[in-house]
Amino acid sequence: MKRAFVLTSLIAAATLSVTVAGFQGRGRGAARPEGLLQQPQGAWQQGRVATVDKLRDNVYRILNTGSNCTAFITDAGVVLIESGYPGWGREILEKLKSVTDKPITMVINTHAHVDHAASNVELGPAEAVSFVAHENAKTNMSKADCSTLSGAGAGACTPFKGENAKYLPKRTFKDKLSLKSGSLQMDLSYYGRAHTSGDIVIEFPSMRLAHVGDLFAWQGVPRLMAEDGGSTIAFPETLRKAQAAIKNVDTIITGHTRVMTWQDWVDQREFVTE
Repeated sequence: MKRAFVLTSLIAAATLSVTVAGFQGRGRGAARPEGLLQQPQGAWQQGRVATVDKLRDNVYRILNTGSNCTAFITDAGVVLIESGYPGWGREILEKLKSVTDKPITMVINTHAHVDHAASNVELGPAEAVSFVAHENAKTNMSKADCSTLSGAGAGACTPFKGENAKYLPKRTFKDKLSLKSGSLQMDLSYYGRAHTSGDIVIEFPSMRLAHVGDLFAWQGVPRLMAEDGGSTIAFPETLRKAQAAIKNVDTIITGHTRVMTWQDWVDQREFVTE
């Protein structure tokens, strides 16, 4: 009964998600159902501004950049998860100045798509920032033809070419990686193919919080990018492995919409499995 209820509930969200996909195909400026996708899609343009949403003490979500960019302010500096579409770097830096005087010292990308990683090159000197991603994400970022990496239909390429190749992730991993910034512990994990071949989960054990990127972009039908290594067949199993392995997390930062609960993510896995 519960499974049927969950499926019925999420089919409604799925219908909205399909509608959103149709809107996305019309271009960057198309309207979208309010509340499903909070993040506008597209490169920065004159007049566009980012906003800041406080999640916890010293944890802030920077909105309107294309994906959920989350800043963790530590004693050692700012750890930023995601960086958004091209041109949003200046807005991100300005919004960070409103809450801290610490510099960005680490950027972690959940995967390679331009709406999650393109502004990496705008966040400070490459030698001053540690860029981290899964090894498959780095491979995708390094493609000679990166036209598939627009991810959300922006028609843009990730900018890691020529001189900007120095902004490619310098630290990568295969399965697990533990990092610290000041006293903040971060556990990075890869569970298999899903939205792309390089989607990761970043856990913050002390906060019972995880940033999952487009492993849970929104409630409803997920987008699958087979050309970037994603897999419709593998997606449910990848989610099952992740949720079986992750312990003591109750809050999920999604790729594009509101912060959700652990149960929301479990319900999404059941829907994707169906």
